[in-house]
Amino acid sequence: FVFERCLSGDGSEYRGNIDKSSTGRTCLYWNKVKPQWKNVNGLGKHRYCRNPDNSDMPWCYVTRERRTVREYCDIPTCKSHIGDLLFLFAIFY
Repeated sequence: FVFERCLSGDGSEYRGNIDKSSTGRTCLYWNKVKPQWKNVNGLGKHRYCRNPDNSDMPWCYVTRERRTVREYCDIPTCKSHIGDLLFLFAIFY
């Protein structure tokens, strides 16, 4: 798998570090919200935007009016895969 740091398609492979929703709310940690997303690749002890259910785009849980709700995130669109290849090179070498 090539994990991306920008939006390509529905963003299901996005693994960047944007942690705010499109309304500017800070995302909640995936491992602290209910329902728990267990054994889902890309989720865990962080609050970065992800698309674990193949929605239209990456999203996260936020607190709005004392309720936990889902909100989409604004992720920059990929211009090319060069940045992703450099990112992978830096991780593995």
